[in-house]
Amino acid sequence: GNGGTARSQKAKKKEKKGTKNAMFSGEYEEVDASGNYTPPQRNWRKIALYAGFVFVVVVLIVVLILGLVLGLRSSDDDSDDDSGSNVPVPTKLEDAMSTSRLMSHLNQLQSIADKYNGSRAVRLGYNASVDYVMKTLTAAGYKPSKVPFSLPLAIQQRDPTFSQIDPKPTEYVYDKDFLAYDGSANVDASFNVTLVPNLGCNDADYSEFVPGTAALVLRGNCSFVDKALMAEKHGAKAQLVFNDGAAADRFAPFRAASGENVTIPVFSLSYIVGEGLVCRWGAGDGLSVKMFSDSAFTTQYSSNVVTDTTNAQKNNNIIVVGSHLDSVEAGPGINDNGSGSSLTLELAIQFAKLKLKPVNRVRFAWWGAEEVGLLGSEAYVAGLTQDEKDDIALYLNFDMVASPNYEIAVYDGNDPQAPNGSAVIAELLAEHFELQNLPTVWTAFDGRSDYGPFIQVGIPAGGLFSGAEVVKPSAQRTQWGGYANAAYDPCYHQMCDSVGNINQKGYIAFARSAAAVLAQLAMAENVRQLIGSPRKPATAEPRSADDSFGFDSACDGGDWMSCLSTTGPMPFTHKGPYALL
Repeated sequence: GNGGTARSQKAKKKEKKGTKNAMFSGEYEEVDASGNYTPPQRNWRKIALYAGFVFVVVVLIVVLILGLVLGLRSSDDDSDDDSGSNVPVPTKLEDAMSTSRLMSHLNQLQSIADKYNGSRAVRLGYNASVDYVMKTLTAAGYKPSKVPFSLPLAIQQRDPTFSQIDPKPTEYVYDKDFLAYDGSANVDASFNVTLVPNLGCNDADYSEFVPGTAALVLRGNCSFVDKALMAEKHGAKAQLVFNDGAAADRFAPFRAASGENVTIPVFSLSYIVGEGLVCRWGAGDGLSVKMFSDSAFTTQYSSNVVTDTTNAQKNNNIIVVGSHLDSVEAGPGINDNGSGSSLTLELAIQFAKLKLKPVNRVRFAWWGAEEVGLLGSEAYVAGLTQDEKDDIALYLNFDMVASPNYEIAVYDGNDPQAPNGSAVIAELLAEHFELQNLPTVWTAFDGRSDYGPFIQVGIPAGGLFSGAEVVKPSAQRTQWGGYANAAYDPCYHQMCDSVGNINQKGYIAFARSAAAVLAQLAMAENVRQLIGSPRKPATAEPRSADDSFGFDSACDGGDWMSCLSTTGPMPFTHKGPYALL
């Protein structure tokens, strides 16, 4: 009995010990009624519960660590130190430029043109283009505005007429031999004709002009408006501007706008008609013509699109980036200037996507009615107060940056007439192409695109250009490839200026340089000092002598009579930037 009692007590101790062990080891011991022990057994249920508990704790710890790391990284992204990385902001924006995204915008603009008789002109698909830009900017987080401006229009009541009276009576065919400028003054009169030497852009060209006659002059070197105003200044009662035959698409009469300040009638003539009149004037037998045009003038309204970054440190050093959004009526304008306006749009999108916080406010703008006389940008600048003009540090313009047979041309800010700061902007753009081992050339900085209204009020400007209707010299083929003796853009102002007219390789090179320089200027602590300080001599190459404005050397310095030809195009060349319309 006593032995049984002792064994029973011992068994109870063992049972308690087994229970205690089970709490920690997951196994237990059993004692039968006779005090016999069974082997330890594992409690698999408790093991599973314990393992699950440990797993949950580990997962929570990992989640907390990851959350802390990601939180710190997010905090860095929202900071002002280049998005929390060692990558410079200019490099970030440059690397964000994507050929596929740029082409996506161009495809949208092409679709718009397809719905509006193949054009995005101000009276056709322009408003739909505005809607696309507005929608895309809003989706990117901007609050864009439509800024209206007036659009004077001249509607012809009947077709104009033009004829030669002396020495050989000849009736010319409207739209084949001549066109009246849009907005040209009404006329029903006869005029003697005086040939203006050179290109009629300077006072010296009118030194022997006979006041009261019609000025016969070659297109080129200055704007149509400036050419007409120069003729009017020297007493011309009308002007006849003829095409130059410098390329396949430079023979027909061309469409142009005379401008609201021009009060004389202006007609454009085909190359053949113009050369024939030059020859008859040169014969010395006298030349007279009759002109008729009857238009009714009305005013409609269009709009620019403007949006600003809102997180800049400084709002009185605004960098304006702009491109015209409209096309000519003759085509969809995908290179001219869907390429520039899509680049400006993608710069704005990536600026927001990268959460860049610029030192200087950036204003993105899309101009209307550039193709009928820079009306949108002119109205915008004219509507600024002096304080608002003073707040603009500089303007960047992108007009045609994807020409199929492209050149890499930078607006020549070294021009003596350019506002201070323009030269450094040009150097910055040229230098970035040099970093890509891409040579550049200067192109005329004569106010022929939307930067014109800005430089007229003293705002420094710069920009890029890939070439238009001018023929590419053979020397440039070694610089950028492509085809010599063909136009930079054979589809300039034509229906074939479609998405198939885009050189994607050139386009992305332009986009990357534009992005890098924009970001560099936007992040500059003192951008006015940066562009106002001398840096180094110009780095872009000047145009060669046979790729300049005016005449070939064979034309004896521009003497008209030595350039006359009755069998083919005149031997002078017209090789300048876009918009020598």
